[in-house]
Amino acid sequence: MMSKKSIAIFAVCIPLLLSLGSCAISKPARLAQSVLPPATASSPAVDPVLEAKRANEAAIAAAEEAYAQSEAKAEDAGFGGNPQIAEAKRTLELSKAQFLEQKYQDSTANAYETLNYTRMSDAWVDGDTARLAKEAEEKAAAEKLLADPVMAEAHERMAWADTNSIGKDYPKQYKEASTSMAAAELAYQNKRYASAQALASGVSGTITDTFKTTVISDRKLAEAKALSEKAASDKAIAEAERAKAEALADQAKKDAEAGRQAAEKSAQER
Repeated sequence: MMSKKSIAIFAVCIPLLLSLGSCAISKPARLAQSVLPPATASSPAVDPVLEAKRANEAAIAAAEEAYAQSEAKAEDAGFGGNPQIAEAKRTLELSKAQFLEQKYQDSTANAYETLNYTRMSDAWVDGDTARLAKEAEEKAAAEKLLADPVMAEAHERMAWADTNSIGKDYPKQYKEASTSMAAAELAYQNKRYASAQALASGVSGTITDTFKTTVISDRKLAEAKALSEKAASDKAIAEAERAKAEALADQAKKDAEAGRQAAEKSAQER
């Protein structure tokens, strides 16, 4: 049995020996070889125009697909009609026109130009998208820095309003402040820091230091008035009770005197 290596060598040598005519082949085999057609037939002639057309069609199809994708990407990012995508459109239309004119090589070249412009557009969109995202992030960070202390102050003022039950005595002011505070918190959660700052400023604009002073002053006056009224009421009640006691005492004296006189009269009549 032949080894794998021997088989491999044999497989390589046979074609080589056949081509040199030095391999020991039997006479019948050589005769058969002389009358058989060549092992490899000649390939048919290639039509260069047809090949150029086919290559052109493939290039245009690739360019159309790339243009559609790049145009959609640019539109979605808000950069539709950028210079690169405009050039991609121009070269694609030119390529199609040249194809109809059977200028296949020129058409293919412009289809490749379309592909280049779509790549440039994609890179431009990616770059500007990243730049705008960074700018937006930096702007948001700056706005947050301004909004944070305003939000903190608004929270403090609302806490004071709740602790002092402002809604009971000042329902209008409390409703305005609480509505603004809720809106400010929602805006802040959605990272709309400038809006949050403006709304929180409205809270502080309603629950001002002057308003707080007024509330405290009004409450003290109301408390003093209530104490005064209570004192007056207590005094009136006390006076009424004293008058009642005096009246009862006088009546008791009168009753006692009347009883004494009645007793004396009864004794005399006996």
